[in-house]
Amino acid sequence: MKNNLKLVLLIIAIASPCRAYEDRFDTPTSNWQRASLLDLGAADWSISGGTLNFTTYGSLNSEDQVHIKYQTPFSNSQDWSFKIGMNNSSTAQLQVFVGNSNFTDFFGVTLKGYDDGSKIWGAEFPGHQYWVPPTGITATASQQGSIKVDYSASTGVYSLFYTNGGIDPISNTYSWTLLNSYTTPERGNVNLYVGLNISYTSEVVTPSKAYVDNFTSVPEPSALSLFSIGLSGLAILRRRRP
Repeated sequence: MKNNLKLVLLIIAIASPCRAYEDRFDTPTSNWQRASLLDLGAADWSISGGTLNFTTYGSLNSEDQVHIKYQTPFSNSQDWSFKIGMNNSSTAQLQVFVGNSNFTDFFGVTLKGYDDGSKIWGAEFPGHQYWVPPTGITATASQQGSIKVDYSASTGVYSLFYTNGGIDPISNTYSWTLLNSYTTPERGNVNLYVGLNISYTSEVVTPSKAYVDNFTSVPEPSALSLFSIGLSGLAILRRRRP
């Protein structure tokens, strides 16, 4: 009995919700897969050269896009946070967002480039588009930067932060600036997506122009389920004690 109890406690310790997940995209992984519902037209993706890259090809139109889904969802029944580096030297929209299964609720950011070389960060969520004044809130961006999204289970609030210039939030402690926040009604699971939207540009995007790198999340999305298993096992052992 004591050995079993130690095993359960070890499981709980290993699966603690404080554990972080990190991906530097050094090698291809099954953790990221194409999101078919958000896959339209002449755009593609790959993991190579230590980054997750996006490309376009052929004849482009304003509906072309490709988005990649992280295969393990976040649970909005607990707090979570993620950070990721972004690079966009194109005029397309490099996007990172979370959303529920039918996309009726979502929250995220667009790193958008323009023909004059300027770039902006823009938050997007239901009823709020960054390009529509006066509610559209944007901030000046550089070609490279990082974003952080925090979720509070007690309030249901997503908060989006950004920093310009650095794309390695795993190794560095950046100074973050709040861009926008949104109270979500979603209390179930939400998926994480990264992708490229080609709206309003005919530019051919090569892998070196648009990519993300250095993704980290706390807790690791799968940690809560392991933690629950550990707690269940502990409860069973306690009930069996003479």
